[in-house]
Amino acid sequence: MLYNKWVAGIAKRDLQPEVITVNDIVNRFRNRYDKPVSLPYPLDRILDFIGDLFIKCSDFRRQLAMSVNNPVIKDNKDKIATVRAMNTKIQKIQDQLLTFTDELNKLVEK
Repeated sequence: MLYNKWVAGIAKRDLQPEVITVNDIVNRFRNRYDKPVSLPYPLDRILDFIGDLFIKCSDFRRQLAMSVNNPVIKDNKDKIATVRAMNTKIQKIQDQLLTFTDELNKLVEK
């Protein structure tokens, strides 16, 4: 029988059959990969909702900033102050949205 002296591996080994159970497979691969961190079912999409709210608030603030150039608002100091107060309130909402990450991190901790 011809044999290549450079072959090392399965052709060179004499393999014996081995009985492997499902439990052996599970134990072999159990700790190889950590599962991804995810929130429980009803909250698994909450990050998307928070992001959407943040973007909507940013769009609202941009529209408020553009409205200051409108002559109806630009010529009245009280209306400018009202627009700035609304802008401040929306900024506070955005700041509150950013604080949700601490609470969400507590939900996914092991």
